[in-house]
Amino acid sequence: MFLSLGSKPKKRPKRERTEEEKTFRRRKRYFLVTQVVAVLVFLYVMSSNDFSELEVDDDEDEDEGFSYD
Repeated sequence: MFLSLGSKPKKRPKRERTEEEKTFRRRKRYFLVTQVVAVLVFLYVMSSNDFSELEVDDDEDEDEGFSYD
């Protein structure tokens, strides 16, 4: 086996991030937070609507398929 228990893996020196990389990471984080908020708002709105009040009309004369009576 080539595994030696006493040696540590070599670490690369940490390189400095460019301004472009910092901006990209910041935008990525904001984008992900925005997407999570949008999904939560969508789920809240869809769960708060009561669709049991909608009735399907059987009249073929009207163009509308739903009534809010």
